[in-house]
Amino acid sequence: MGGDALKRTVRPKYSHSMAEIFPRGLEDQHNYEPLQDQELNRKSIINAVKRKAEAIKIFTVHGYLKGSYTPLIFCLLKDKKKPSYSDAMRLLKDECEKRQLHLQPLYIVIDFEQALHECIVSTFPQTKIVNLI
Repeated sequence: MGGDALKRTVRPKYSHSMAEIFPRGLEDQHNYEPLQDQELNRKSIINAVKRKAEAIKIFTVHGYLKGSYTPLIFCLLKDKKKPSYSDAMRLLKDECEKRQLHLQPLYIVIDFEQALHECIVSTFPQTKIVNLI
């Protein structure tokens, strides 16, 4: 089996349509509130990061639903230190509270980045951390 075939079999399946991401329907404007000020897509974020690669780190939060991983949130951080991750988590929780959503994940899958691990433990003490292998 070639390297590309192996990558395709190991890589998680991403959603292919907005209907998969928002099963209640695309007309629910609540889904789009964070994007009203500025539409961002993956390509524009990657281009922004490339322009300032030495100064900006991208942090992406994915959701897992029906066997698919879907990118939900993109954060541009100044570094990969605990205060930056803590700021991002605080903003995420604040945005959820504004929408009367209670953010309490059961599991979070992360890589072995110590600063992110410490931030999640302090922000979501009830959440089980699963290390990405």
